[in-house]
Amino acid sequence: VVTEEKGNVSNARNVGMARATGKWLTFVDADDRIEPDHLQLFMEAETGNGFDIVVGGFDYCRVREGLTDHIVLESLEGDDAKKYIVTGEAPVRRALWNKMYSMQFVKDSGVLFVERFTCMQDAIFNKQLLLLTANVKTFPSTGYRYLCVDHASITTKYKGCLEEVTEEGQRLQAALKRQIGIPQSQIDSEVFHAQYLNGYFFVCNLFKKGSPLSFRECRREIQRIVFDDAGMRAAIEAHDRGTSNLFLKIYDRAYDTGSAWCMAVIFHLQYWLKYHLMPLYLKVAPRLRR
Repeated sequence: VVTEEKGNVSNARNVGMARATGKWLTFVDADDRIEPDHLQLFMEAETGNGFDIVVGGFDYCRVREGLTDHIVLESLEGDDAKKYIVTGEAPVRRALWNKMYSMQFVKDSGVLFVERFTCMQDAIFNKQLLLLTANVKTFPSTGYRYLCVDHASITTKYKGCLEEVTEEGQRLQAALKRQIGIPQSQIDSEVFHAQYLNGYFFVCNLFKKGSPLSFRECRREIQRIVFDDAGMRAAIEAHDRGTSNLFLKIYDRAYDTGSAWCMAVIFHLQYWLKYHLMPLYLKVAPRLRR
């Protein structure tokens, strides 16, 4: 046990890595579970071949719904495995806990967790390492159980670095896609279409728990993020309005008002209901889909 002055998760991971003496490195989030054979499955998949990164499937447990999705990966090695990871679903490429890293590779790389980032540190860490190697392997399943508990999730908290870390993640992801041979035109198109969702997440972030922003400051930020950015407006207007996602529908309707003040009012009300009147929010929300 290492006791230090309180920092953040990135600081804790860097402290742990600096003191680790084993051959392999892996991570477990504080609110998840692992089966007794979790590490054994990793070692059996590695088979002594000296891979830099080994990536496995996992159980995605949606606690509120009482459902579990078994995420099973293909068995691949080298360039094929790297392409599979880079183009895979978000948890496959971003998460730390479904991966085992060669300690020597990590230490030689000099890659650390960026301590000023309060979100998506795992994605940045993984992308930085993947840029340095194709000596990777994927295998069907680990013994990891990722527990998704919405009300306790860190995703409900305000993050002052969200725009910066998103930009850095996109830069690294574009570099990885170029490495695996994806044309720049396709990369540019994917970034353009991702901009719509980024705008939505940036606006939501302004109103989340712990936000230090006043209503006036939120309105000004919405004006900057959405209405003053020609690229963002183009991405929103090019987006398919046929989405069934309630929250994106609200975002679209708020944008249609043409007013940062109206959008701020709508999101302020939405998050006030969500945080203070959750039963009413859950009752009213489905009606807004219509």
